[in-house]
Amino acid sequence: MLMVRRLSVRFSPVTLRVFQVLTLAVNLFALGMFILAIPYRMEALHYWQLQQQGVLLSFLGRQPASFIAARSLIELYPYGMVFLESLLMALLALSAAIIFLRRYNQPMALILMTGLVTHGVYITPAVDQLMVDRPEWRFAGHLVQSLGITMPLLFFYLFPEGRFRPRWLVVLMAGWLLWTGLWLALLAPPFDVSNPFQLPFVSFVVLMVYWISGIFALIHPIRSGTNMVLRQQTKFIVYGVAIAAVSYALYIPLSWLIPLVDPSGAFTFLFDVIALPVHMLCLLAVPATITFSILRYRLWTIDVVINRTLTYGVLTTILAMAYTLVVVGLQTLFRAINNPQESQVVTAVSTLVIALLFQPVRNRVQMIIEQSFYRRRYNAEKTLTDFAERVRSEVDLEMLARDLHEVVMETMQPQHASLILRKEISHNADLWAAFSARPEAPDPAGAARMNQNWNKPA
Repeated sequence: MLMVRRLSVRFSPVTLRVFQVLTLAVNLFALGMFILAIPYRMEALHYWQLQQQGVLLSFLGRQPASFIAARSLIELYPYGMVFLESLLMALLALSAAIIFLRRYNQPMALILMTGLVTHGVYITPAVDQLMVDRPEWRFAGHLVQSLGITMPLLFFYLFPEGRFRPRWLVVLMAGWLLWTGLWLALLAPPFDVSNPFQLPFVSFVVLMVYWISGIFALIHPIRSGTNMVLRQQTKFIVYGVAIAAVSYALYIPLSWLIPLVDPSGAFTFLFDVIALPVHMLCLLAVPATITFSILRYRLWTIDVVINRTLTYGVLTTILAMAYTLVVVGLQTLFRAINNPQESQVVTAVSTLVIALLFQPVRNRVQMIIEQSFYRRRYNAEKTLTDFAERVRSEVDLEMLARDLHEVVMETMQPQHASLILRKEISHNADLWAAFSARPEAPDPAGAARMNQNWNKPA
């Protein structure tokens, strides 16, 4: 279960019960609104499908194979999108239900539960369509969507102690509450951020600043906390939130940029068809990681997952840039010499270059990430490797014992470490050496007890 420390502000039993009822009502209302909006969302997607068939016809012509394949994809798109959005909402609601069943008496858990469900309503376009087709739902939809940002931010800022740490997060939270008040009062840009996929530039920047501050607030207990289980649980949550935030931070600028550089509309069409489903898949990381954190499932694998994500994310970016540079350079070269075999040669050479670069670039990226983000473990592995080299030539047993003691203290950093060696003398065992870190000298009482244990008959 999710570990949350004692809150600095404790609710009375009556206040807690009122808060429980209120959060349950908000969650059930948000789920009902999403279910009500599904038919309107499906109708809007079918209308979009008819528009895109005309776009397909304009740049594909009536070529039978390509046009039929693309049209089949477009016809399945509404059903696929509604399925992805419903799956995301179902997983968020499942995570919220698990939190409520396990921690219904903790205000922080209730805030997280409400944040999950209302944020699902905010990031899925269904309720936006409901507000367009049914204006009487407009204010209620904006209210739930504003909670979909406010409640997650409040959880990020208060987790895990129930107070704002660092203290300047209070100012950020007050600024967001003021922004939300203007949003609900005016229902107009730039304060209206109800549709996260169609935001003005100022609104997008403000939203990203707040999400980044929320991630920072989650990272703070990881860096300063001593509870290892809590740190691992927090890492899971940060990992899921970071994936969703990075996906969103890439999606919005690309949705502005691609139409500007694509006069034909072909790449814009592909972006519209592919990018939003990919973003929805990335959002699934949030309920998945929160559920793993709550259930404490494989908590200690998150470090490996983060390491691999950083390594292969950076590696993919570098190789993609290298591939683009090679392709552009070779195309320019072959066009200059009027080579008719341009496309085959460019493809073969580019693939060969990427294959040759993969392993050395991967090793280099892995080493840089280990040194930058996992410095302690990198130093420990390097220390152990150096120690293994020294052991092969060390003949002085006392020096070897002291060296081993120093390596253990440097790599594992225990509170106390002792190395005890024995040698057989006339069927008895005597204490040969003991080295301690804290206290500096060996403990005589502990050594005497150790001698008694050694001298006991088997």
